[in-house]
Amino acid sequence: MSSNNSSTGNTSSSSKSNANSSSTNSGSSQSDSRFVKDNWGSYPNFMASYGLKFHDQGDYSESQAILKGLRDCDAQQNQGGK
Repeated sequence: MSSNNSSTGNTSSSSKSNANSSSTNSGSSQSDSRFVKDNWGSYPNFMASYGLKFHDQGDYSESQAILKGLRDCDAQQNQGGK
């Protein structure tokens, strides 16, 4: 009856898994997923450590910005920068 059944609302979960497994853009060979796992154990733990909720899209977007900042800082320190 309805032709709109193709959308089930799962787009946010697929974008989360893509972000977790992507290679970092900070010049490091370590993936974002490995960075988070090594330092927080899991992405939900990482988000919770900043008071963010894993299932809230706004919080998830904020966590990606935080992760990018951390990775940029880490890359800069590894290059001997300030």
